[in-house]
Amino acid sequence: MNATARKSFVPIVIFLAYAIFAYTLAPILVHTIPESHRAILVSVALPLDLMIGLPTLFYFLVIRRLKLPLAFLMPVIGIGWLFVFNVAKPENMTAMFVIATVAVAAELSIGLSEFRRIGKVFLEAKRASDDPRDWFFLPSNALVRNKKATAYIVAELTMAYYTFFSWRKKPLVPHGAQAFTYHKETAFIYLMVFLICFSPVEIIALHLLISIWNPVVAWVVTVLTVYTLLYLLGDVRATILRPITVSATTLGLNLGLRLSAKIPLPSIESVSSKDPGFSKGESLDMSAFGSANTWITFKEPVEVEMLFGIKKKVKAIVLTVDNASLFHKALTESVKS
Repeated sequence: MNATARKSFVPIVIFLAYAIFAYTLAPILVHTIPESHRAILVSVALPLDLMIGLPTLFYFLVIRRLKLPLAFLMPVIGIGWLFVFNVAKPENMTAMFVIATVAVAAELSIGLSEFRRIGKVFLEAKRASDDPRDWFFLPSNALVRNKKATAYIVAELTMAYYTFFSWRKKPLVPHGAQAFTYHKETAFIYLMVFLICFSPVEIIALHLLISIWNPVVAWVVTVLTVYTLLYLLGDVRATILRPITVSATTLGLNLGLRLSAKIPLPSIESVSSKDPGFSKGESLDMSAFGSANTWITFKEPVEVEMLFGIKKKVKAIVLTVDNASLFHKALTESVKS
């Protein structure tokens, strides 16, 4: 660990140590302190420490040093709030009201400030691009400032957009680019629609069956299953609205919500209807039901984004494209020009 990393790491350790100490000691004091001093502890000391003091320490030790958004302060205040009201259970509500008012005012002020900041970034991104992924990337990155977290948030928001808000939208094709679909000559869409239409009956039956054994597990399984169905619906919509595109400079490689990449044409070595013989570790097979008709190879491994923002570098990609011969011709001509 270098000196810079240590400087960033030490304040976090100090804050975590203090937070663990405070939240460990608080319930012990609540249950052991004499009744004569308990009212002051639970109504003044603990609320001040956990709802104001600890968030203030977090701001100076972590947020300012790491230059994090103020939104990170809100969960710290919220956790203190929940602890005070559910564990400490304050008795003097007058004193508690003053402290709670300060905490709520801080939460609202931070929330409104961050909402305006992120909203401004979102509107700027929407004006600059027609791609929903671009709309969500900039505000998500401005909020969390972490590549992996940003990629995951973008994936979830994109899924929600295509599931709920894309029904009157047209396919996304950049100006001057050629678009190629990849769902008309396969049964992929029909299979997904079949699953989406008939799964609700199975979900209800499965929920009732599992609830006989454990209601909590039944609800967990049901929520996860519904989420999966919503994701499938979003993927179907994205498959229709996000065609593969070929422009003068870029190959827009889209496969629903399953794959996304913008590949510069000079990176492409060849496009073929025959398997060039790459190993599984070097290639990525995204063909529909094994009916591959397109192999795109690259001069050097390129990075693509898959489900939930997972990044992967590949030397070749296997696809199923409608009008494959026309796609091969268009891509080959663009690469050569």
